[in-house]
Amino acid sequence: MDFLEFCRSIASPALRAVTLHWDEVRGARKMPSWQDIKPKAIAPHVPVVWAYKFDRQSNEFIGRLAGDRIAGAYGKSFRGLTLAQIHSARDRYRTGRALLLRVISEPAIFFGHGRVFQLDGEFRSGERIMLPLSSDGLLGDGVFGATEAGLLPALHQPVQGYNDIGDWFSLSEAGARPLPAASA
Repeated sequence: MDFLEFCRSIASPALRAVTLHWDEVRGARKMPSWQDIKPKAIAPHVPVVWAYKFDRQSNEFIGRLAGDRIAGAYGKSFRGLTLAQIHSARDRYRTGRALLLRVISEPAIFFGHGRVFQLDGEFRSGERIMLPLSSDGLLGDGVFGATEAGLLPALHQPVQGYNDIGDWFSLSEAGARPLPAASA
């Protein structure tokens, strides 16, 4: 499957737009940097985006951003919080951390669909995308993502992220595009 086929498998127009923007700003590199992301280009979708940076020294994911719908659903801003502080359920933290580590280490894109949130024992269906970021274009050091699940509660009762079905698109194998040939 090539990258465009992968994008066509994303049903949510918001997640597809975020993924295509990520692809556009990475250019010929395997991954873009956080600074490459242009919020104006995805303005209608910012409420469902979120991001983490990976601090290699502490071996911890630190929240960078949570759009209004995500922060409302979790009952908190992600900015400056560790992944463990964001995800109160230990099993959700371990699962989420493993996914984020694979996204930056392989590097790969994760596309989750089916049940994506759990609140008071009930699941919300939707889609989630996790895209790797890299300061140098080679080594993953952040994750830019988006989660669409219809109407998310804004009850300030923390939801838990959940991943029912996950598909992976490896950037090691097919992700970096060749540089365009120089014109003569």
